[in-house]
Amino acid sequence: MTVGQRLKTARIAAKMSRNEAAKALKCSIHTLKSWELDRHRPKPITICRIEAFFGLDKGHLTADRHHNYDQAMTNLGRAISRLPAKKQHHALQIIEHFSKLISNR
Repeated sequence: MTVGQRLKTARIAAKMSRNEAAKALKCSIHTLKSWELDRHRPKPITICRIEAFFGLDKGHLTADRHHNYDQAMTNLGRAISRLPAKKQHHALQIIEHFSKLISNR
């Protein structure tokens, strides 16, 4: 999700209209709409204010979770490929085990 999509999701979850959110964030409706549509991006200090207002974790709006996940998986794959064959097999079994544990939550 983009910053704008996360912002819009937070606003809707708070059951606020764009007009209400703009007033609360002390910006124009046009500005809020441009952020939500990813035409413009709020300044970092404004992002912190928005996250605090909606009760979001710091960095929630800007976190690129898919990129971090993809990068982690790439790094893991490279690390496993450097292992001897027997250890590769063992590492993959451990990952499968953790995957099953996580999916059973």
